Amino acid sequence: MKKFLSLIIIGIICTVLLTACANKNEPLTKKELELSGSIVTESNVLKDSSFPEDLTVKIVYTNGKKSEAVTVTSNMVTGFDTSTEGRKTAVISYEGLKTSFNYRVYTSQTQLYFYDGSGTEENPYQITTPSELQNISLALSDNFVLNNDIDCSGVTWTPIGNNIDETSPFAGSLDGKNHTINNLNVNKINVSVWESYKNTYNYSGLFGVVSGTVKNLILSDCTITATDTENSRRGDVYAGVLTGANFGTVTNITVNNSTVDATAWQICSAGAVCGSNLGIVNECNVTSSDISAVSNGWTANAGGITGASGDRLYYNLYAVVNNCSVSQCEIFAKVTDSVDVSDIDYPSSTTYFGRVYCGGIGGLKVNSAVENNSVADNSLNCESHMSGEYIIFKNEQWGY
Repeated sequence: MKKFLSLIIIGIICTVLLTACANKNEPLTKKELELSGSIVTESNVLKDSSFPEDLTVKIVYTNGKKSEAVTVTSNMVTGFDTSTEGRKTAVISYEGLKTSFNYRVYTSQTQLYFYDGSGTEENPYQITTPSELQNISLALSDNFVLNNDIDCSGVTWTPIGNNIDETSPFAGSLDGKNHTINNLNVNKINVSVWESYKNTYNYSGLFGVVSGTVKNLILSDCTITATDTENSRRGDVYAGVLTGANFGTVTNITVNNSTVDATAWQICSAGAVCGSNLGIVNECNVTSSDISAVSNGWTANAGGITGASGDRLYYNLYAVVNNCSVSQCEIFAKVTDSVDVSDIDYPSSTTYFGRVYCGGIGGLKVNSAVENNSVADNSLNCESHMSGEYIIFKNEQWGY
């Protein structure tokens, strides 16, 4: 019996040894190419640059072994072209194997903050992520398009563009291509100071101030919270899901299931699209959203599209709100007694103190053309600590 077991063990050992020898002598089969180098890890190539010298290739064999690194030369590559900008693909051929790599040709560093494009009207910057969307702030006069829907959950957002001067508002164009920005949460304000009265203007939304063009965009499940906490006794607040203030052209914007909650020491204007409109708003639609404007003493404007439209005090700007609709929204405007009339010296201590303006389309309308706007099933509420004939203005489309 012992002799029989010994023979079995010897047989097993011989089988293992024979198998090992067979595997050792088995010819290695080329499986794939493995690339390394800056163009693989970073993928960015400056326009008109030569082929990178640090690109190497290794052959991976079926048993997991790799050949020695070989420098890739241009005659091994097809499709590598840096004469024009954009995202491209090149193919490397070596010892019967082929592999490809993606790369991007760029001219300026700003291009690398966006997925693709150069910011021109013909070749706008392409946006695919929340960080690329935020990077619009780095090129306020350029042109942009959305390539896809963007979810801003968990993103700390800074409004894009500030007060109306030559450099700080968003003066370019954004075409949303009917994509959706979801879950934008903004609790920051962009502050600017008007030195003539030492007054502060606070803007909040996806944009702070727009003087260019924004179109074809859906904003859903967004929350805008704008409170002037640092500049009490001088602060106005303008808040909207799209923009705090519009001096440009806004077309085909949809806002769904969103909230705008604004509080100011002086003037407070809140709307689902824009807090204040001093430009053109066309074909915008708002549904199932809550808009609240609270002033601590002077004036509150609240509306489904815009808190206020037009101007009659300083700029005498003419505004337009056409072909817009608002339905199933809660719209609220309130002036509290936190500030006494004697505290206000800009520009008058009595002119608009305590007034509230609330409407389905907008709260206050002056110097504005308005046509073909519609409202349905909205709830409008106004409160003021003051009383009198010209204190509360509330109507289905425009408060006043």
